[in-house]
Amino acid sequence: MRGIKKRSWQRLLWPLYLSCLFIVLAACGSGNTGAAGSTASGSSNSFAAKQSASNASAGASSASGTTNTGLTQNTGPNYLIKTLSVSMNVTDTRSTANDIQEWISTKDPRSTSAGVNYNQDGNNLYTISMTFAVQATLYPQVYAYLRDYNLHNGQLTNFHETVQDVSNDYVDTQSRITVYQGERDRLLGLLKQTQSASDVVTIEQRLSDVEQSLESTESHLNLLNSQVAFYNVTIQLQPLAIAEPVIPPNQPWTIWQTFHAAWTAVLGLGQVLLVILIWLLTFSVYIIPLFFLIWLFVRWRERKQSVFSRPAPAPASVSARAPMPPKPMSAPVATPTPTAPAGPVKE
Repeated sequence: MRGIKKRSWQRLLWPLYLSCLFIVLAACGSGNTGAAGSTASGSSNSFAAKQSASNASAGASSASGTTNTGLTQNTGPNYLIKTLSVSMNVTDTRSTANDIQEWISTKDPRSTSAGVNYNQDGNNLYTISMTFAVQATLYPQVYAYLRDYNLHNGQLTNFHETVQDVSNDYVDTQSRITVYQGERDRLLGLLKQTQSASDVVTIEQRLSDVEQSLESTESHLNLLNSQVAFYNVTIQLQPLAIAEPVIPPNQPWTIWQTFHAAWTAVLGLGQVLLVILIWLLTFSVYIIPLFFLIWLFVRWRERKQSVFSRPAPAPASVSARAPMPPKPMSAPVATPTPTAPAGPVKE
């Protein structure tokens, strides 16, 4: 009986053991799943953090790039050549010219004048043209001063600025100078090592060409430096009212003035004739053959007309073609003989 009971209890405990095993295994599986989920969530959180950090850095870089682009656009190219042309109508051109010259020389001590021209338009009225070279750093102040000068005195009629970007030319010139310098150094090194006379002559000729190219390129770079460092400003001042021209009084007649005027007219006519003669002599290489061809054509045409207009020969007379028949002889007419009168003849 006891054996049967033990076997029955063992049969009842086996399902319990299996159920406990399944519970343990399910608990282990859930633990692993939770750990994996936490790990996955942690990795996803770290990835999101990294992504947000990368996005933030990208936004910062894009913002900095936008800022740099804006600064570049505001700054403009590095090497510019500017030219300013201003025209104004003022009451007193001479005093205005003096004021502008003093202001520019005071504001920019390194400025230079390229020339001043005075042209008289009337009684104490002058048209003045001035050209200055001002520093590029002080050019904006000169620009603003001339732009607003008409508010104080005068009328602004023309204000034109020309800008030329020479950055590419400047950089290219510097690169060519570097290349020429390297080529010169290389040729100098070869010249020191060469012992053959023919090679020395060839290297020296090549070195001379390189030095000439280097000098011309350096002079071009110096010109660009001067044009970039100083800008030209041209100012033209015109009077507001131009007085009527003064008519000189009539001078008394003199024989010398008349002779001088006549001689001037003779010289003018002689110059005109001489100019015409020079032109004819110059174009004689075309005129003479043309006249010769025209003369030949006229001669040929006259001969042709003379041949066609020559009169036809007159027809021969009848007597010449056939002999005339002899005229019929008429009968001789008897001439009456005189008769002596009847009667005695008186002695």
